[in-house]
Order: sequence, then structure tokens, then C-alpha cells
Amino acid sequence: MAQLNSIHLVLLLILCVLGCYSPTNEINKLLAIGWAEHGGVHISGVVESKIGKLDIVDYEKWISEGRSIPNCESMLIEILEDKDPRLHPILAIQGLGFIGTSECVPILASLLEDNSTIMFATMALSELALPDCKEPLFNEINFSGADTTVFHYAIAGLGKINDPEIPGLLSKRLEDLERERNQILQLLDHMSQPKNDSILEEELIKE
Repeated sequence: MAQLNSIHLVLLLILCVLGCYSPTNEINKLLAIGWAEHGGVHISGVVESKIGKLDIVDYEKWISEGRSIPNCESMLIEILEDKDPRLHPILAIQGLGFIGTSECVPILASLLEDNSTIMFATMALSELALPDCKEPLFNEINFSGADTTVFHYAIAGLGKINDPEIPGLLSKRLEDLERERNQILQLLDHMSQPKNDSILEEELIKE
């Protein structure tokens, strides 16, 4: 089916909200694409909209519209899984961050492995802050190579999840960070006072 233009998408969305139209799977997907693109382009500021510049978005209304589209979450997940070229993945990710449930957590977690989507997937998981988000978010703060922004959103997301285990996990992570800090300080000290490499390695292992 040829891609519908923005006016058609808006009309279909209105009909859908009013209950005057029962969309097919493809129509649902087109509605999801139009919805995610309409609001998402304002959030990211890094993706050019295919339908031109838009007015400022009323985000409460936008989120409500997304939730009113039948199977919108499933459509966005499918778009990401199929790498559907009709919607930039960042926009699909951001849409899921606002209307998603635990159903979308696995696909968002998998996108943490891609440098081009890791920040936006972390932001989406942080926005959802569901119990299922705990593990992927904690994995990000455990990853020593995590970007500062990614680390920030992961911490923020964990802080919103009501889970009694999280304080203990964060305390353990602080202990690990302190141990790593001490190893670096020790290494710097040895670098300023050169000594045998094998002795240095043994002392670092002891830490």
C-alpha cells in the first residue's frame, strides 16, 4: 500500500478515535508511523520529519492519541524488528517510551547494544520505569564504557522503579566504582615511581 500523506493520517486517526473506522493491520501501522513521527521529531531534534516542520506538540494529547491507536505499541515494535524504512528507529523508540508496556522492553533492551540507538533506548526504558526495565538499565550503569548521558538516564530510570533490591544493587556498584578508582590511583602512583611490571600486576590483582 502506498504511504499515506500526513492529512490522510490525521483523518484516519480522528476516525479511529471516534470509533467510526476499524483499521486493518497496515492502517494501524500507518497511523502509528504518523503519530510517532509527529511528536517524536520534536523530542529528538536530530531527525528530519518527512512531513515537514510541525507546530508545537501538546504532549499529553499526543500520548493520548498514541494510546488510542489500536495495537500502536505492537506496530512500533514490528517496525523496529523489520527495520521498516518508513519510520526512523529513533522515533519508534521514543514513541514506545511514552506509550509502551512490558511488551516493548525486550526490543528496547536489544537496542542498547547498538551505538546509534543506545541513548534513545535508555531514555525510553527510563521513561517507562517498569520492573522489567531494571535489568537492562542496571546493565548500563555496570558497563564501564557507558556514555555519561546514557549513565545519567539509566540512573534516573532506576530511581523511578519501585524495587527494594535496587538500593542494594546501587550500593554494590558504588563499592565496585571505588575499587576501580583505587586501582587507577595505585596505577598512577606506580607510573610516577617506575618499578617491575610483574610486581605492579600482582599488586593490582590483590586489590
